Amino acid sequence: EDRRSGSGVLISDEDVQKETSEKEAKAKAQLELATDLKAKIEEINLVITKKVGKEGHLFGAVNKKTVFDELKTKFPKGALGGKQVKITEFKDEGGNTLSGDIKEIG
Repeated sequence: EDRRSGSGVLISDEDVQKETSEKEAKAKAQLELATDLKAKIEEINLVITKKVGKEGHLFGAVNKKTVFDELKTKFPKGALGGKQVKITEFKDEGGNTLSGDIKEIG
């Protein structure tokens, strides 16, 4: 029966430094990947087609899930899977942040 005693393991300063360096290198690589992905996403112009009523109201809002689903079609399958991408805001053509879902055109 394998029971852990809860006691720690003594490691050297060199081991600590090596582990810290490995963590820093991994974090740097992840940041570089995220920065590259962000740049690629910012270059994409998405067009989402929806039915619109006579007064300009959409039949079904455009929300973060709608945008993410359309964005996934621009990348190889699985490239945006998991929690790699989080849509934090919508902006209009003028760069103004929109609050909530898009429910009408114009």
